[in-house]
Amino acid sequence: MYLWSVADVVKWLKRHCSEECAAYAENFVQHEITGKVLVRLNDNKLIRLGIDNAANRKEILRQIYKIRLKTDNMEIMDLERQINISMYYD
Repeated sequence: MYLWSVADVVKWLKRHCSEECAAYAENFVQHEITGKVLVRLNDNKLIRLGIDNAANRKEILRQIYKIRLKTDNMEIMDLERQINISMYYD
């Protein structure tokens, strides 16, 4: 996700958030929200993006946290595999 383009972020927003939140896709495009930026969004930054509805901000943040956890878990699993492989060949 850290390497996502703006288009990838918009696709994620439309797929994982409600229709009401997906309506903010244009805001994400206008502000060039890439995956690298997405993971650093917080409530105040979402307000600056024009997302005034608190419930919508909470939903978007919840989905961001979920994808961050999933991505972090995948990275940990990859590191563990690399360690196990290197231990096997050492």
